[in-house]
Amino acid sequence: MNCLLQTTNSICSKVCYPLLVYRPIYNSDMILLFFLDLPELSLSLLICAARLDPILETDTCNFTMVYDEYKTLVGRVKITSQSTWSMKVWGKDIALAAWERLSEWELIIPSTGGGLGGATTAAHLIGGSGSVGIGRREARMYRVDVGLLEIKRQGRHWGMNGILQNWCTIG
Repeated sequence: MNCLLQTTNSICSKVCYPLLVYRPIYNSDMILLFFLDLPELSLSLLICAARLDPILETDTCNFTMVYDEYKTLVGRVKITSQSTWSMKVWGKDIALAAWERLSEWELIIPSTGGGLGGATTAAHLIGGSGSVGIGRREARMYRVDVGLLEIKRQGRHWGMNGILQNWCTIG
């Protein structure tokens, strides 16, 4: 199935996001083409969400979990770079808007909830409600549709910055 892609700019809470309009794509490798148009904040949140799968041994996450990982990783960048290069920590409201855009673009998929056992329990303990579509926006559970290795591999081809590439490696 071919992809219809239009990019335009819209301002949402003082941050520009490209709007991606497309028909559903069934080849997961094609999704990686959208990374070229992702703002740095959206890509950062996507990487942080993908990191949580191996770190927490869960295939679902919510915004609260992802934002905590994001703040941790940006904090490490500030410590190691010692003012030679810095990465901005975006506010929670702006980051939540970027997270919801990832859902609109189907790079994160709402979790169907229920029988995930440890994954639902782990997500609940870390800050999620374990339920989908109800409650606070920050607590809705999602699953990431791409893996860290896919993001890193594709990022090398189009010049993703070195810091984000490092985030694609656990350890």
